[in-house]
Amino acid sequence: MRSPEYGLSVCAALLRPACASGLPPSWYPFGPYPPGPCPPPRVASIILGSPILYRREELNMLLSYPLRHLSAVALAVLSACQRSAVSSGDAPRRTVNGALGERLDSALRTYEREGFSGSVLGAVRGRVLLHAGYGFADLETKRPNEAETLYEMASITKTLTAAAILHLESEGRLATTDRISRFLGSFPSPKDQATVHHLAIHTAGLVVAGTDLYVGPDRDRFLADVRSVPAESPPGTRYRYTNAGYAVLAAVVESAAREPFEQYIRRVFIRPAGMNTAGFLNEGVETDPRCARQYAASAEGPTATRPDEYGWGNRGATGLVASVGDVYRWIVALDTGKVLTPSARQQMFASWSEESYGWHTDTVGGRVRRHKGGGLQHGATQILWFPRDGVIIVWASNNGQRKWRPELNRMLPAIIFHQAESAT
Repeated sequence: MRSPEYGLSVCAALLRPACASGLPPSWYPFGPYPPGPCPPPRVASIILGSPILYRREELNMLLSYPLRHLSAVALAVLSACQRSAVSSGDAPRRTVNGALGERLDSALRTYEREGFSGSVLGAVRGRVLLHAGYGFADLETKRPNEAETLYEMASITKTLTAAAILHLESEGRLATTDRISRFLGSFPSPKDQATVHHLAIHTAGLVVAGTDLYVGPDRDRFLADVRSVPAESPPGTRYRYTNAGYAVLAAVVESAAREPFEQYIRRVFIRPAGMNTAGFLNEGVETDPRCARQYAASAEGPTATRPDEYGWGNRGATGLVASVGDVYRWIVALDTGKVLTPSARQQMFASWSEESYGWHTDTVGGRVRRHKGGGLQHGATQILWFPRDGVIIVWASNNGQRKWRPELNRMLPAIIFHQAESAT
């Protein structure tokens, strides 16, 4: 029996308003699109035929469009989808496949009783074993975390920023050996020797650790701060993980691409990868009712807090808002060559210093592991990717009262690989 989600995906594939697609009205088979605003972004996104899950109110809105703008088949399917969505109730959507999925779910339910709050996705060779939420997205209203709850992804953002540099190089708009002054104007010595490559692998040395830099909407003001403060080290001589360096890298992306950073990331990565619910903090995505509220640790227990300020100073380093499913689709797009050329992917994951382009690569238990985590006062995020084994794990938490990273990063792969070894 097909799930309600399958029916909703079929609905999405059947409706194609020209207004949302940007195509001329003559393309639209049911006559010119009615005057007035286009459908909202989630409804407009159905032109992609992507497997997006629609809420009941969105389906009701679609059904309210003038009949001459919907095919009879689409209307029939939408009606069936609406009934299916209603019959499914408000229970959180979740996927638990097979004995291995049940083992993962059982372990995470134990952690849930101990305070874990977040969403987890685990997949082996394209088969999703577990995709579920635990704990609460809102402690006050007891709204649960679900499989596709949205979280601030913190430093996982850097994987897209680094990929943007490599994509621009593939397009011939920059070379990673270019000095950053080519795109951002002159820098004092020794900063004038810094290259795009140095920024990507955290060896540019532009800013001393702990330096207070401008964070806000003015890119030129941020870059002026980077120029004026003392350098930490000559470029290429020392590794130090830095958000400021990736914010400078985002400025390089804007200059080379000649479009806003978020717009470029959305166009070349988010949409092609099918990251249908992903966006950025400055786009108001954090006000989406699917977003988890964020809770910092305190002596009194988890305390609701606001997202960190987003702007130049951390743009490119943080700011992605997405579900664990969005992040999984991003990894699959990277793995399958959908968004980067083979040479760009090779450069992304090469061992350049202590870090490759936006990723850490190491070996654990004889297995190659690519990983990236994000840390926030109000939670954490993590990708664990074992490319040779076809294992991808993504988790996100919205509660910083307890640090779950060591336990989850140990437990989740251990369950998957123990089960796989037991079966051989």
